[in-house]
Amino acid sequence: MDILSEKNLLIDGKIQRWPKKTAEKEAVLGFIASQVPLEGKLAEKEINRIIMRNILFDDFTLIRRELIERGYLARTRDCREYWRTADDTAASLYKIEKMDIKNYEEIISLWKNTEGVGLSGNDDSKDAIKKFLDKNSDTCFIAKKDDEIIGTIMAGSDGRRGHIYHLMVKPEYRKNGIGRKLLEEAEKGLRKEGIMKAFLVAFKDNYLGNLFWKEAGYEIREDLYYRDKKLL
Repeated sequence: MDILSEKNLLIDGKIQRWPKKTAEKEAVLGFIASQVPLEGKLAEKEINRIIMRNILFDDFTLIRRELIERGYLARTRDCREYWRTADDTAASLYKIEKMDIKNYEEIISLWKNTEGVGLSGNDDSKDAIKKFLDKNSDTCFIAKKDDEIIGTIMAGSDGRRGHIYHLMVKPEYRKNGIGRKLLEEAEKGLRKEGIMKAFLVAFKDNYLGNLFWKEAGYEIREDLYYRDKKLL
């Protein structure tokens, strides 16, 4: 039995709901993408019709966006034409590797030049990042296209909770599912360490960043204050 049938996501040939788990989302998107012809280009309204024919809930724009961001579909810059990608297109754009301190200069340059990434001179110095990587070698990653670093994420834990820092993707490579893949790898690493919950800090005015975190399932805690104190 495939995951769509097992989880009662596909009934009478239509997707019943948008699931929460990543594997189930991928199964849904794979099914819908399979309904798009492999050859030729389609207008946005044609893609919308295909999606609406195959789902029983209203948010076809969510599905269209997910199909693009996760690499199942591609489109022109003006969004007038869409086409189905080969199965390995998205993966061929980049590869995920563990973060290495040898790449520090390239990474810190990316962070400094990316809107929404907050840096601290002490916390983000080469020595501090090396200490963090030494303690969290299985939860910090980079995305690379050829030999260029195009995305990063750092995650670690105190044994109880996971902490996520500096998730970013270069603007010209966004909307290809790279940020999601980096987050998935970091979360997978935290789960292997027995960490059941993760948190992060995002600037209030980082609209795109906060939209990403919301869609990834990270909720705002209205009942808490964030506090910090310099110890050195």
